[in-house]
Amino acid sequence: MTTAYMTAYFVGGSVGSLLALTVLPHVGWTGVCVAGGVLFTLTAALWFRDRDAKPSPDLVT
Repeated sequence: MTTAYMTAYFVGGSVGSLLALTVLPHVGWTGVCVAGGVLFTLTAALWFRDRDAKPSPDLVT
């Protein structure tokens, strides 16, 4: 579980850094902040959608 968490954390940080490096030369800090806000909004929407989901009966032991 910890390995999956840390892998996702690392990949998310890497993708975020790549996105910031791509956006910064074109639209500056405002674009980087907007891109971060968009990523946050998408992540929050996924979390809100899945937080009330019932676990699969196959996963319950």
